[in-house]
Amino acid sequence: AGASASASAEALTEDEKAAALARSRAREEAQAAKRAAEEATRTEAAAAKARAELEAKRREIERARETRAKAREGNASPSRPDEQALKGRDSSIKKNTTLIKKLRTITEENGAALAQELSRVNVSKYVTEAATACVEGKMKSSDVNAAVEIISCMHQTYADFAAPLIAALSAYVLPPKPETLLKMAEGEVEALPSPLQRRTKLRLFMELHLVGVCPEVKPVLDAVKELARLEYKTAPDLYQHSLSTLASFAKTFAVEMLGAEPEVEMASNDFILAPDVQKAFRTTLNEYCDRLFFVLMEAFSAVTAQEREMSRLLERTGAISEAASVEFAALTKVFDGLLKGATTLAEALGRELPEMKKQVEEKVARGGTMELHRGGVKSSGERSDMWEDEEQQHFYETLPDLRASIPAVLLVNETNENETEAERLKREREENAEGRSAKVEGLIMRLSDSLSKDKADTICTDFCYIAARGGRRRLIQEFLSVHRSEVDRIPFYGRIIATLANVFDDIAPAVSEPLKNEFYNLVKKGKRANLSERLKNIKFIGELIKFKVFDDLAVFEIVKSLLDDFHGDNVDVLCCLFDVAGYYLTRTPSTSKRMGSILDIFLRLKAVSKLDSRQCALVDSAYYKCRPVQRVVVEKIRPPLHEYIRELIYLQLSKHTLDKVATQLRKLPWDETEPYLLKRLLKVSKGRYASVPLVAALIARLSQYYPTLAVRALDTLLEDIRFGLETNETWMHQRRVANMRLLALLYKERVALFRELMDTLYLIISIGYDGREAPDYPTDTIRLRMVCTLLETAFKGRGAISYAQKKEIDRFLIFFQRYALTKDVALDISNDVMELLSSMNPRMKICETYEEANGECQKLLEKPSITPGGMEPVMEEEEEEEEEEMDVCEESEESE
Repeated sequence: AGASASASAEALTEDEKAAALARSRAREEAQAAKRAAEEATRTEAAAAKARAELEAKRREIERARETRAKAREGNASPSRPDEQALKGRDSSIKKNTTLIKKLRTITEENGAALAQELSRVNVSKYVTEAATACVEGKMKSSDVNAAVEIISCMHQTYADFAAPLIAALSAYVLPPKPETLLKMAEGEVEALPSPLQRRTKLRLFMELHLVGVCPEVKPVLDAVKELARLEYKTAPDLYQHSLSTLASFAKTFAVEMLGAEPEVEMASNDFILAPDVQKAFRTTLNEYCDRLFFVLMEAFSAVTAQEREMSRLLERTGAISEAASVEFAALTKVFDGLLKGATTLAEALGRELPEMKKQVEEKVARGGTMELHRGGVKSSGERSDMWEDEEQQHFYETLPDLRASIPAVLLVNETNENETEAERLKREREENAEGRSAKVEGLIMRLSDSLSKDKADTICTDFCYIAARGGRRRLIQEFLSVHRSEVDRIPFYGRIIATLANVFDDIAPAVSEPLKNEFYNLVKKGKRANLSERLKNIKFIGELIKFKVFDDLAVFEIVKSLLDDFHGDNVDVLCCLFDVAGYYLTRTPSTSKRMGSILDIFLRLKAVSKLDSRQCALVDSAYYKCRPVQRVVVEKIRPPLHEYIRELIYLQLSKHTLDKVATQLRKLPWDETEPYLLKRLLKVSKGRYASVPLVAALIARLSQYYPTLAVRALDTLLEDIRFGLETNETWMHQRRVANMRLLALLYKERVALFRELMDTLYLIISIGYDGREAPDYPTDTIRLRMVCTLLETAFKGRGAISYAQKKEIDRFLIFFQRYALTKDVALDISNDVMELLSSMNPRMKICETYEEANGECQKLLEKPSITPGGMEPVMEEEEEEEEEEMDVCEESEESE
């Protein structure tokens, strides 16, 4: 019975397991079915939404076509009311004025009410005003259909409504004329229509042709051709406006105007343009698209070039200037606008955008062992050899293109050499009446602040917008009258002159000729001429040479006149010219040969002329400015093992990687690497200041496995300290202070002994005064720095040294005071010494004079047993007595 009960229990358990498994599978199947149903529902909803949107779009297109067909039928044969019927309507001025105001605000909401009001008002006397109001009013794209209905109603009522409407629309959508741009720049005309309104009105123009209000398509085609004729370099902003207008226009009327495949099947009464008209539109837009692609590629190249320039600037200086960032943002904005319009237009025409790839700069791999270059400036494939660096090349060669950013009408060369006095006075009165003279004076006042490239370029742009012929003469006069104390402005004045000379032909000769005449007049004056005036004049000429404004032949005539009379102030003037423009003239292909001969003569004249030391130095400086000394830059090639050691010590060594670096160095072949490793470890002056404790700790770690390393490191370090004391070269000061810190840290790591530190301290203050040769001048304070560094690093706090060692340090400090009082010490060094003495022993007597310090030293030297270093050894009995006294004091304190 028990067996049968247990069997039935086991069977029941198996049945329960099977039932639970079945329920679990049923739940999973139900969840899967639910997920599938939800996914199917979402898919069906998305498909239904897409079908609904497509159906709504189809109905909208059909409704628009029906409305267009109905309006075209009514406009084709309008049944206009006669005069008697019009007389029955309200023709008062008040009603007409109100109606014309409403025509300026046609919207989809008020279209029906406006149509009813038109049927009650007689506008026959104000047809032109009504047509102008329909065109000039602001309108959204959704209001175009309502505007077409209102205009069709007006056309079906008044026969003379279409002509002024077409004229107003043509004037509205066409690009402005040059005289309009000039008046707009001077503030006499308000801003041009916005791109949105231009797009909307061009669409309205085409819709009116499709419904029959404008029977001829020629005005629309002419407007499109005029918009497509604009060039980007002539007016960039207008070009962007025309691009957005034409792109939207082509997208909206792709079926009717370009013959594109319709999304909804065309009905029999749908109107499209004739094939020859479609061909004319396609030809115009395709030609415009070809030019647009070229402009787009130029904009893309400008963006990538500016991006590379910013990368080089970041690599060279570590920061990007605000001007470069602003320029990059402006170029990116222009490119994005062009790309957006080009994409829309290309889709409407069924064309592909050109492929745009960034030019990858080829980086020259570092290799080779030797490079030969002049003056310490490496030659680069991207930088011309005529300039000393890239920034200088960018300043003198990369001038702003005013023709690309200023309307062409403002850059007309209006030169009239035969202008009479009466004509000049009349022109000046006109300019004063227009306010241009005041604008010129305001711009000239800004010249004093034009001490940057960006400000100089801004002044050039603002001057072009003033467009005053007399302003050029006034600006040139300001350039030529720069004061001799303001020569730092001359390079920026030269940039302004060179930029304006690219668009105004009379600028360059009007500046260069007076400067040349002034030079020869100053030469004739001889000693009566002020040297500062002559230097200012020749520096101005030199800057214009680098901007290619001053003629090369005139330059060499000036140089020849100075070489023929090579004495006095002429030497200074010629050296100034060579300092400013000599490097450029020597490396320019057209002048390099002649300049080389002149430099040879220049150097020979120095040898035969009786020049003072100042002028000889000027001549040498100018000569080597033109012909820098050739020097060889050698790049060391080290064995891989040495490179790995340098990597571990100089780059990887840190507080957290000390054990790892020590382990890696122990794995190296020790007999081969120990000499080089020791050399690298002791070159602490070439590493970071914070890495010196790590080097000392590394030496201590390695000396546990290689005891000879500690001995050799300490011996080499002490020898280097002695060598520095015996030579006392200025370039070794940093190295000597670093050696002191390393020696102190080796003492803390128990590699160096206390006796070695004390011997080194006495060596520092005694060598050179005990018969051994070691230069030490009264104003040389490097030894004081060495002592302060060693004592502060090794014994600061004095907590880990014995009483005997403290007494030895106090004894040394007395001798150190005597040495310090022999020096002419600066305030910072004096503070360091006083801080050291107070920190080492606050109760120590500070000697004020050398005699007092020498007396204290003599007392120490009179004691019976003195060590060679000047130290008296501490007797063991004294140490024991002191220790016993300290023990007694401690016991008494404990008992209390």
